[in-house]
Amino acid sequence: MALFHVYARACQMSDEERRELLFEETGFRTSKAPKLTQGDFDRVMIRLERRLVWLVEEGVTTVEELAAKRIGSLDYWAKRNPAGAANTRQCKAMWESWLVLRELLPAECRSEGWLLGFVEKCSGASDLWTASAVEAGRILDGLRQRIRQERKAAEVVAG
Repeated sequence: MALFHVYARACQMSDEERRELLFEETGFRTSKAPKLTQGDFDRVMIRLERRLVWLVEEGVTTVEELAAKRIGSLDYWAKRNPAGAANTRQCKAMWESWLVLRELLPAECRSEGWLLGFVEKCSGASDLWTASAVEAGRILDGLRQRIRQERKAAEVVAG
């Protein structure tokens, strides 16, 4: 899993963050666990790839800097994932929709726990970042519907 460490360093992750990501995806805290499968590795790499895309979009790093660190295409792992993981465009749309919805919700509903419950109710996924493409579509539909409902409720209260 040397490649995992290259990507994790490019993501500017601490040792603890790397171990936490591994644990979330695989149930192991080390990349040297003997029972890690290729599927485990692929899922971890997809998560790292998504974070790299976000870092590029936020201007924290550039594609050129990543290429110098031996990181090529930022969609390689997602494309080879047989489970059809959500693409980075879907992930970004889900996150942006959540940011809009969060501002419309009462303060007690603006937590990560509320979002995770909403995601699970909409799609059965455990979070935004591990959703399949199909689950991401359901999550986006749910977020957009809830945004419309909250805006309509705000109009009723204001009007």
